[in-house]
This record gives sequence, C-alpha cells and structure tokens, in this order.
Amino acid sequence: MNKNTIVILLTIIGLVLLFNIAEARAACYQYVLTIGSIGSNEGNLYLPSGVALDTDGYVYVADTFNNRIQKFGMNGEFALKWGNNGGAPGFFNTPYGIDTM
Repeated sequence: MNKNTIVILLTIIGLVLLFNIAEARAACYQYVLTIGSIGSNEGNLYLPSGVALDTDGYVYVADTFNNRIQKFGMNGEFALKWGNNGGAPGFFNTPYGIDTM
C-alpha cells in the first residue's frame, strides 16, 4: 500500500467512527415537546437562550430578543410572561439566563 491509500483508508475509518458516535449520541435523546414558535406574541419566542424547570413542571424561558421571561406548562401551553425592554425594575435588556430556586 502506498501513502495515499493509507490516508484514504484512515479517513474512511475515521468517518465511519464519527458517524457511529453521532448515531449513538442521537439514540440517547428523544423528542418530547415543542415550546413556542418564532415571534413576539404571547407564547412566541425570539432567540430563547435560557431554560429552567420548576418543581411543579413549569418551563421558564429567557426570551432574549423579546426582553422578557415566559412560563409554559408541561404540555407546552403558554402560561405567563413578564418583563419588557428597559432598565427600570421589572424590565429586561436581552435576558439570556434563568434559574429557579
């Protein structure tokens, strides 16, 4: 075998290994629920970047470009939103993280 053949074989082996690893990782995840859609209405999201879950099963999303936090039920239904763009108390400026306590 010459060098080119060895390089091609190693590349093919590497690609097969990468594909198998990616396939194994994908098998570990299962689609569960879609929350929101693109937009600015209640229940819509624009660059969601933080997600948290509380002990009652509600999902909280930092809706970054809509400058608010939204709350969704376990079935993905919109429940509540708060915040608006600004620097005063109760306002947000591109929130990107959230946590529940």
